[in-house]
Amino acid sequence: MRRTVARHLAVAAATAAVLTVLVAVGVWRLADRDAHRDAERVARQVAAAVLTPIAAHDLAHAAGPDRADLLEPLTPFLRSRIVERVKVFTVHDGRGTVVVSDEPRAERRTERVDTMLGTDEILVRPVPDDPAHRFENALAGARVEVFFPFRDVAGNDASLELYVPIDVTRMTERGVLTILPIVLAGLCLATFALLPVSFAHARRTRRDLDERHAALRYGLAAADRTRHDIARRLHDTVIPDLSAAGLLLERATTAPARADLLTRVHHLVTAEVSQLRTLLTDLLPAAGDDPAAALDDAISRVHREFPDHDATVELAAPACRADAQTVAVLHQVATELLRNALRHANAARIRVRLTTGETGGLTLSVCDDGTGFEPDKPAPPGHVGLRLLARLVEDAGGRLTIASRPGGGTDAAATLPAAGDHHPR
Repeated sequence: MRRTVARHLAVAAATAAVLTVLVAVGVWRLADRDAHRDAERVARQVAAAVLTPIAAHDLAHAAGPDRADLLEPLTPFLRSRIVERVKVFTVHDGRGTVVVSDEPRAERRTERVDTMLGTDEILVRPVPDDPAHRFENALAGARVEVFFPFRDVAGNDASLELYVPIDVTRMTERGVLTILPIVLAGLCLATFALLPVSFAHARRTRRDLDERHAALRYGLAAADRTRHDIARRLHDTVIPDLSAAGLLLERATTAPARADLLTRVHHLVTAEVSQLRTLLTDLLPAAGDDPAAALDDAISRVHREFPDHDATVELAAPACRADAQTVAVLHQVATELLRNALRHANAARIRVRLTTGETGGLTLSVCDDGTGFEPDKPAPPGHVGLRLLARLVEDAGGRLTIASRPGGGTDAAATLPAAGDHHPR
């Protein structure tokens, strides 16, 4: 529980960090765009107020006393810092000469100007970082330059350049402080709302892991049981008989009745070869395309595994064919259900029946008259055979159903789809 909550909160924290970065970047881009748009709007308002009196001068001959007259309309905007700097250019052959500026050191300088100067379009751009703008870049903060091309009273091409301050950082901070709390509050609500989902996922994952571990233990136990069975059979029958055969062969080299000894050796070796073949058959899974033969093999194997049990097993299976995977699943399901009926239910009679469906599917039913059990009750520790069988049948696209009650026997049915061709032979 604690680990699930910690993992859930860690994911939420990582999501919050990502959302914070995304919100900050998005707000900064919006603030930058809005700052440039506001700067253009302010510059247009200033230009509408000052261009007419400035254009009334012959800028090509402006000098001396005319400088104060040119700056007079701009002075209120400079004092209120609506604009931080102004320049008035005359433009000729793509070069601009500063006629007047609130920074006297910038006047009479000639430089290459943008090709848009001299047209009727307004140009808005960040202040370049070059020697021509060293006085503007020395000011604190950020700003953009806005150009307004016009013609003076003498018909000279000119341009009014306004430097409008912008504060993208402060606009970004204000936007982030407004939007981010709402986003994070929504994330917190979603985090707590999804906490039950995380718990359910954790329980499902834990259950799957438990089933896998149980399947692993079950498989290891089955393998260990098989090894012990093989070792017992080798120790009790094959090895002693082969040792006896060796001793008989040794006596046959000196005894006069060699024929009788060799006959006995032949019988022993033949019997042990049969035993080894039986072991090999037990180790190899059922193969082929005959479900009836596979079920018969499963019954034979379980009879050999429980030689002291005298239960009657009845088999009813039609002659049909199926793909090898379906046959293998049928063999494994029948083997496990028969083992359960003999080992746990102590059944005296077991009926194994195979039926074919209209669509070609197969249904295997195993019914016994044993002690029965409660299918809905959790299985005791270590008893996971039915659960593993259900998983096996589900992986094959089918379904396993169990009907049982204490003292009333057990009816198990495994329905498998038509994975291959199922047709009468």
